[in-house]
Amino acid sequence: FDKYCRLFYKFTFLKRILTLFMLLALVLLPASPAEAHADLVRSVPAEGSVVASAPPRITLFFSERIESGISWASVVDESGKTVSVGDPVIPPGDPQSISVAVDTLPNGIYTVLWQALSVEDGHLGRGFYAFV
Repeated sequence: FDKYCRLFYKFTFLKRILTLFMLLALVLLPASPAEAHADLVRSVPAEGSVVASAPPRITLFFSERIESGISWASVVDESGKTVSVGDPVIPPGDPQSISVAVDTLPNGIYTVLWQALSVEDGHLGRGFYAFV
């Protein structure tokens, strides 16, 4: 009986050591990096900018490659009327950007609306910004 008790305590002690080791490993080992979304990095014209003359195109630059067909950009005026013309284009040489042509824009406040589907992680991002 004494032999079995010592074996039981030895086994219990080993289980506790193993559990402690696993907990320490979970806490101390670095976590894998989180998957990023296609975030808007910059735009032309820039967010909040005041432009001297209306640009012929609005171009958005993202942190990752974006999927065509699902990603889009649109520009609306103060009344909500769409002033972008044609379909948004992802240039063949720059899969991290999208641009859209705009009508001749009179002075006013314009809002750029966008949606971008990341090719890398499949996450969908949306946003908007204004320029004057």
